[in-house]
Amino acid sequence: MPNRFNKGSPRRRHFIAEWRRHRQFSQAALGAELGISKASVSRIERCIQPYTQDILEGVADVLDTEPGTLLSCKPEESDTLFSVWERIPKSGRRQALAVLEALARSESEK
Repeated sequence: MPNRFNKGSPRRRHFIAEWRRHRQFSQAALGAELGISKASVSRIERCIQPYTQDILEGVADVLDTEPGTLLSCKPEESDTLFSVWERIPKSGRRQALAVLEALARSESEK
């Protein structure tokens, strides 16, 4: 069994606290939106308590971002491909991906 499943092993880094502060939510306010306590939010942010998929998706909805963004980057670093992708309507994402793939192909052919 991988070490991360052993009691006391560190959990992987996430950026929930940074996104919460960026969106100007207190731990209590975020907890109220999610139906969990301020203490649970604090433990999740400090990687003491695991989050569930439902919690991760709920946090993303409340903080107006995507679950993957909470796991991958700080808000100040989000003006990247992820943030652009989030602003593309779901109906246009297939087309956007095709454009990116075409750009990558043309660069690799140079």
